[in-house]
Amino acid sequence: MTRKGRLRAWRSKLDATVHADDGAPTLSIDACWLLDDGSLCIDGWCLTTAGKGGDLRVREVRADGSAPWSTLFRKHRPDVVEHFFGVAASPPGTANLGFLGRVAMSGATDVPVHLEFRNDHETWRASVWAILAEPVPEEAFQDLAIDPGTITPSGIEPLAVVMQHSLPKPLPAATTAYEHASVMKPAQVNIVVPVYGDFTYLRNLLLALACAAPGQAEASIVCDDPRIADVLVTWTREWNDAVYAAPVRVLVHDRNGGFASACNTGWQGSHCDRQLLLNSDVIVDSLAADIAHLSDLLVDGVAAVAPVLLFPDGSLQHDGMVMEEPVHLPGFTLPGHPGKGQAPPERTRPFDVELLTGAAILTTNSVLRAVGGVPQVFGRGDFEDVLLSVAMARHGRLIVDPGVRWTHVEGVSYDRDLHGGLPVTLAKSMVIADRLAAMS
Repeated sequence: MTRKGRLRAWRSKLDATVHADDGAPTLSIDACWLLDDGSLCIDGWCLTTAGKGGDLRVREVRADGSAPWSTLFRKHRPDVVEHFFGVAASPPGTANLGFLGRVAMSGATDVPVHLEFRNDHETWRASVWAILAEPVPEEAFQDLAIDPGTITPSGIEPLAVVMQHSLPKPLPAATTAYEHASVMKPAQVNIVVPVYGDFTYLRNLLLALACAAPGQAEASIVCDDPRIADVLVTWTREWNDAVYAAPVRVLVHDRNGGFASACNTGWQGSHCDRQLLLNSDVIVDSLAADIAHLSDLLVDGVAAVAPVLLFPDGSLQHDGMVMEEPVHLPGFTLPGHPGKGQAPPERTRPFDVELLTGAAILTTNSVLRAVGGVPQVFGRGDFEDVLLSVAMARHGRLIVDPGVRWTHVEGVSYDRDLHGGLPVTLAKSMVIADRLAAMS
């Protein structure tokens, strides 16, 4: 066995490694997180005979041997393959060398914690010497190797349990990195724009704001991605100061907090009575007239109003959502989008809906305060709008206005496959189902 390449450096900090007789490592616990129910979430890798051996299971080592076994999810770990086998010489079956899962604990989790691993042919024992008392990062779910046949509520439940019991994510600190002089006093509407990864379409928003009447609208752009903060602030300052002179501020998070925290930073930092939560990849046309049109509907008895959202080809993307069980995913309940991808219905009058998409929602400060802001869910940007809609509906009607139609270039800032793909989304849906049940 030759060793080539380098393992990811950040993982070496928490190694609890098992070595074979020849001194070569065969199993390593790279990271271990404490969950709020006292159990542990572990992330690591192992080398099995010819990369095979059946399901990998884990349990706490107890004197009486009574600990239950838990099956671990397998992960693609190309870094391990490259390190031990070389880029072009991966033996058959060695693509899924990683694992991720939850270990039930009998009591205190003082280190060291002794764990036993087993597959159909081998057994390992390893000790955890460092436990992270912090949220499980969504990045831990990358590269999961889940058989499509196991994507069922019972098969995904262990992932949902990890998410349900992950420690709360600390709220990021925000600083005002840029504010144009035209932000003199509160406007009628504050447009909250979370930004992560890509801000290609912000130019459209700056132009639309520049064409609006003074005092009609301002924008709070919330950078939730420290990697692009300097570039975003510089770009906004240079273009807005020289060209648009729009009432815009840029708030920068010191760490990635997720969609909900970015929305909350934006509306809480504004004194405007009305708040438009708007994705950065929504393209607006007649902003001034459209906001006035939507605002006219935000009267007593109405909690929130939304436009119709279209795909760039003009087909329907959103005009309200409903919770439903998809035919191809039995047992799961997900937000459905009636008519999505079809020609938009020829409606002329505003209509009530069950749920609104978080891509574009006009509501008020008082409603947001009453519901505690946009609720946070494990990970980035999934299902927060469902919980927000249910909470807002307790304070009034949810309305879609077909007289306002905007284009949404969906998914520009979020690549689902980089964050665990469909299995992780479905696990989040199970967490949401529990939250919704508790709210009913």
